[in-house]
Amino acid sequence: MGGKGSKGVSDAYVRDTVNNKLEEQMKRHKIDLENLRTSMVSPEEADAKAQMAAREAALATKDELEAMIGERLTGDEVSRLIKETNDISQMRLQADMAEKFNVVHKEIHDVQAQVRQHGDEMKIMWKQREEDTKVLHQAIQSNTQALFKIMERQDKAVTESNKKFEQMMLTQTEDRKDTNEKIMLLMEQQSK
Repeated sequence: MGGKGSKGVSDAYVRDTVNNKLEEQMKRHKIDLENLRTSMVSPEEADAKAQMAAREAALATKDELEAMIGERLTGDEVSRLIKETNDISQMRLQADMAEKFNVVHKEIHDVQAQVRQHGDEMKIMWKQREEDTKVLHQAIQSNTQALFKIMERQDKAVTESNKKFEQMMLTQTEDRKDTNEKIMLLMEQQSK
């Protein structure tokens, strides 16, 4: 495959053709990899399928090159073509995976930061609720104690009022009794 083939095709033309075909295959590989990724295939399976697709692309390119230059490629040339295609595919896949990993890694860090921030906000909120609960509890206790004191005072006042009322009733009863006795005495004196 050095210099020119029997049809006069230059090495540069062959290299450009291989690179163009490789670009097309890489686009298909990316689509296939994305499909594999979304179908939850393991990284090992995805890598094996990518290598198989790269071999198929290299063999298809080999067939096209042979047709273009009118010569059969040697086993070494085919091996070198497949190896170079695989190497380039692997480098690009690794670069794509590294880029995707960096994006995912950044997203994970962003989510972790959001979770930490939310956790901090929740801690502040619960601390505030705890303080509010303590204040409410103290207010309820104070109000309850005040109500008990008011009720005690009312009980004392009612008890005192009842005693006074009872005393007044006794006094009235005695006054009536005295009055009735006096009236009876008067009536007796008048009837004599």
